[in-house]
Amino acid sequence: MTVTLVRSIFAQFGRFPAREIAPSVSVPAQFSSSREGVPMLHTCRGVLLAGTAALALMFAGARVARAQDAVIRGTIKSDRGESVAGANVVIEELRVGVVSNATGQFTLLIPGARVRGQQVVVRVRGIGFKPNSKAVTLTPGEQSIDVTLAYDVNLLEAVVVTGTQEATEANKVPFTVSRVDVSQLPVPASNPLTQLQGKVPGANIVSASGRPGAQPSVLLRGPTSINASGRGQDPLYIVDGVIINGGLPDLNPSDIESVEVVKGAAGASLYGARAGNGVINITTKSARRSLEGVKFDIRSEAGVSDIERDFGLARYHALATDETGMLFCEAVTGLPFCARAFDYATEQARINNAPGDFALNPKGFPIDPGSTISGQPLRQRFQVQPWPGTSYNAVNQLVTPKPFLENTLDMSGRFGTATRFYASASNRREEGAIRFLNGFTRDAFRLNVDQTIGTDWNLAFHTAYTRSTQDGVNQEEGGNAFFRLTRVPAIVNILKTDTLGRLYIRPNLQGGGSQNQNPLSTLYQTMRQDVTNRFIGGLTATYSPANWFNLEGNFSYDLRRGAGVQFNDKGFRTTAAIPTGLGGNLGSIQRGTANREAVNGSVNAAFRHDFGPDLRSRYSLRYLFEQRDYDTLYSAGSQLSVKGVTDLGNTLQSTRDTRSNVTRIRQIGVFAGTGLEYKERYIIDALIRRDGSSLFGPANRWATFGRASAAWRVAQEPWWKLPQVSELKLHGSYGTAGGSPRFDAQYETFSVGTGGILTLVTLGNRNLRPELHKETEVGADLELWNRYAVNVTYSHALIQDQILPVPVCACTGFQRQWRNAGTLTNKTLELSLNIPMMQRREFQWTTRVIYDRNRSVITQLNVPPFFFGADLQATGNIFF
Repeated sequence: MTVTLVRSIFAQFGRFPAREIAPSVSVPAQFSSSREGVPMLHTCRGVLLAGTAALALMFAGARVARAQDAVIRGTIKSDRGESVAGANVVIEELRVGVVSNATGQFTLLIPGARVRGQQVVVRVRGIGFKPNSKAVTLTPGEQSIDVTLAYDVNLLEAVVVTGTQEATEANKVPFTVSRVDVSQLPVPASNPLTQLQGKVPGANIVSASGRPGAQPSVLLRGPTSINASGRGQDPLYIVDGVIINGGLPDLNPSDIESVEVVKGAAGASLYGARAGNGVINITTKSARRSLEGVKFDIRSEAGVSDIERDFGLARYHALATDETGMLFCEAVTGLPFCARAFDYATEQARINNAPGDFALNPKGFPIDPGSTISGQPLRQRFQVQPWPGTSYNAVNQLVTPKPFLENTLDMSGRFGTATRFYASASNRREEGAIRFLNGFTRDAFRLNVDQTIGTDWNLAFHTAYTRSTQDGVNQEEGGNAFFRLTRVPAIVNILKTDTLGRLYIRPNLQGGGSQNQNPLSTLYQTMRQDVTNRFIGGLTATYSPANWFNLEGNFSYDLRRGAGVQFNDKGFRTTAAIPTGLGGNLGSIQRGTANREAVNGSVNAAFRHDFGPDLRSRYSLRYLFEQRDYDTLYSAGSQLSVKGVTDLGNTLQSTRDTRSNVTRIRQIGVFAGTGLEYKERYIIDALIRRDGSSLFGPANRWATFGRASAAWRVAQEPWWKLPQVSELKLHGSYGTAGGSPRFDAQYETFSVGTGGILTLVTLGNRNLRPELHKETEVGADLELWNRYAVNVTYSHALIQDQILPVPVCACTGFQRQWRNAGTLTNKTLELSLNIPMMQRREFQWTTRVIYDRNRSVITQLNVPPFFFGADLQATGNIFF
């Protein structure tokens, strides 16, 4: 539902013509006065005539003055005859512009002092349309022009800002930038990244847990690091120019206007040492093209969360049974095989109905297949017998569909010609689909303001605040509940309760101890809650005193404060008794805070120069500063004195543990770039950037990155004779970017043991360098009949100086050292086909087909081969 409020201004002054004033009716009045004592009788007629004459002279003068101005009026329509509202109409030579109204009409007023009979170009651009222009000779008086805009169904004319030195039309960008705008995001998801699935070739977006509020993992053009421990392989995230310090679940997807993705160093070199994994740049909504007045939008969405499918659970077993197949053999020392047998349900009730905080030990099976059994017994038993009695599906019992609801209210508008704003408020409640978990709740608020000051200055102010609450974080990476779920046999009913109304704590009688605990136990016994407060703000000031120069300054701030608590109450149940020395079943408390604060700023100067009508050039200089602070605090304790109290003072003092971590990262960068454009079809771009970072080793604090790229718009050549091909662009780019080390990689690290004894862990490395991503990219963009788009891109990336934890000589006393010790090669092919089935302003139907293939190979290892990984079940001997 859309409600529009329009404020009408019936008279405007200054540069705009005033409305015609209706004539007034006056009635002569008589009054008396005396001069030197002589009474006189006068009428107002003489005064009225004099006033009328004065007004006539004033309006005549105004008409003469107005006649010296130039007024350009017109109407903007689409190629289907629809009025185009909110289109920008500008004359760049004079830096004059307006926005078309609801009926597509516009009026440009050029003061007489700037009218010299010169020829100018009126350029028109609207969202979702290809731009158009018309040449006009400026003369005093009024003239009319009508402009038709063709639909840009493939967004080839959309303005791209990611990876480019300045805002550039997509068909003039010499490297691959994938762009998804709001028209392709009709249904906002809980996380903005999930909306990119299936829309961007080369982007592998995987939701590992499916937990509401969890951010999916993103890989652009395959893995870029052999070992990304402590730093990840996610791309660099930017929102409205703010470099994000952390994830994106706090961002309200309904506020997004467009998302641009640069997938490799060939395009991401502009961002230097943090861009080796690619860049995802999100632009939120603004009111730059809003009409006069205020518009409200209200959106409500409701649904149900469910698990699409479950994994298969074993319906057959290999346990020994009696001749009926209904009773299970019991292992009894000194008695023949299967001398005794027991009923599974009866034994479940016996061990779980114990009144204490733990289950009793179950009877043993003579043959119990599992990870601890091997040899002859496994060759004698086969998993062919069906479970007796009723079979259950533990996945269906764990999953229970729950509702989600989202309400969003946004407001956008424009006051006069200088102030534009967008504001929104939303609430999302997503309970997920797991029994006993409450899910994710997010309250989000945003205010974006664009303010024009005179003709030279523009200020853009973007702010957002979110507060989110979630549980289930302790179940990530498999977690206790979901690992135990995989071990539940079909004979087990995990919803079964004992005589005291408690869920069976150990419904699975097979060996494995705590691994056979009811998967629901940690969900209903462990209380976990995480609260995050986040503020993101950015201010951009642009000064454009001339057409050939502009100066831009940006300051951004990102603050994220998180707090979590995990509580097991006194008397929580387990599959076996916990020794008192380990805390017993007396409960535990964990509390933690994680604060992240990031400040970044930049100053950018852009210069433009035309060497005639066909050759244009641009030059950019930029300085950047960034600082990131991390502050974490963790505390825990066990053996509660009082049931139900979550204060750490309620724990036994000797069990309390406190840890903290404080880090600060600083980075500065300088950048210079240039670009040339000839006849709007030959494009060359080059840049160089030098970064200094506190993450690099002291001997290598600085690193240099760069890019050279070119594009040729073949279909714009005068000799091109295939009208069916409306656009054909060939492009190629070579660029370098960096992958920064983890914070502690350059330092010596120690662990503190009992009694304060230090153990050497990691040997420092003052020569540590960032990983160097070298990528060559070639591609072609093709549009047929102004409708169908085909994009083909091939990239070859060489990621050198891989940062790996290498074992060191025992003579050092340390276990390992982070070194630049390998090379990873990625080869990626990306194809996409966009088919607009139906395009109407009220209805759009587009089909997109994408294909990508990535091959990653470790092509060089500069140290002797070594193993690494967790030691669980020998996985530490798998990877090297």
